[in-house]
Amino acid sequence: MDDRLSESEEQCLINAEARLDELIAKQARRPPGASRALLQAIWEAADREADLQDGEVGLALREAQFEKWRLIHKYVREHPYRDRPGQKRSAQWQAVLDRFRDVRDGEFIDLIVQQVEIARNLENGIQDLRPRKAGPTYLALLEYVSNRKRKALAVLHWARTAEEEGCFPVNSSFHSRTDEILTRHDLKELDEEGKPRLTTDPLARN
Repeated sequence: MDDRLSESEEQCLINAEARLDELIAKQARRPPGASRALLQAIWEAADREADLQDGEVGLALREAQFEKWRLIHKYVREHPYRDRPGQKRSAQWQAVLDRFRDVRDGEFIDLIVQQVEIARNLENGIQDLRPRKAGPTYLALLEYVSNRKRKALAVLHWARTAEEEGCFPVNSSFHSRTDEILTRHDLKELDEEGKPRLTTDPLARN
């Protein structure tokens, strides 16, 4: 098997190294204590998100989710690193987990754990079709959180538009309350035995 890189792959690696050099140089100019303050802000944003998830899905939750991912993206961007040369891919991702464990966000940590699992499977000859990227783990991680932040922003824009236009989100909480609402207003169809009657009414979900 030919393990040599193509010309385009070599150029991608050169570009990746140049980007890492740039980000690491910027990190050197960060003031002391900034990391701890940013971590504290991430924890507070995650707590706000968790509190809001216990209630109805709405604009406040979407704002909290975007703020959390904005802060996580900022934290990752401000902590560039290089993978240890010669390490197995699974060991490289395990080092990433150790490096960013203090972020404490479940989805963020799960992403890194998944990459550890994928790399171990491949190293043991087990096929794994879950998404993965070659190259520096830092750039792969930065791309993920950047995409996650963009997704959160898109959802926030949708929520703001929905609120401005008088819409409301239909979610699992809404569906779980449908029977109660229909029964309370005598809108639920029952058969002779008092059981819900199947209906084509989209609001009457049996």
